[in-house]
Amino acid sequence: MANNRLFIMDTETGDIIMLAKSMGVGWYTRGGIEQRLDDFFDEDGDRDQGASYGAGGISRLVIRTEGEIPKELWDKHMERTQQPVGVNNG
Repeated sequence: MANNRLFIMDTETGDIIMLAKSMGVGWYTRGGIEQRLDDFFDEDGDRDQGASYGAGGISRLVIRTEGEIPKELWDKHMERTQQPVGVNNG
């Protein structure tokens, strides 16, 4: 089991996608990351546009570790992806 995971989180929809895992020695991705990224950006009609709200604005898409993702979004992600429960961000 990985010690840490890195995600992209959409701050408008709460959707998250895992980018990589780390077990203490470097980062690695699961197979099919390119397709999952394509799906993530095509899933919502405006996520394929620029992610920034403009100069001085906050980006809609942010990089988060699993510990930085709110529990309700984590639970939604786990339910949607049907990944094994037991890995939680607290």
